[in-house]
Amino acid sequence: FSSGQDMYYSIAKTILTHLEQIPSISINDLAELCFTSPATISRFCKDLNCRNFATFKKEMAIALEIAMMKFISLWMMI
Repeated sequence: FSSGQDMYYSIAKTILTHLEQIPSISINDLAELCFTSPATISRFCKDLNCRNFATFKKEMAIALEIAMMKFISLWMMI
């Protein structure tokens, strides 16, 4: 892995660890959690085909809501 790939792995791992905070976290706070710069977070989001960090957060919020709805519907089937 290159250092860029290592950093992206670290960012992804941090996002997964703090998944529920992502829709409301600032780019500066996420960068601090990842021990990187806001510019690197921005590049990470763009490499995931998001226009910017705000778009990434919106996509994450939607994905979390869908996952929660699926979880609830599966739970209700039991």
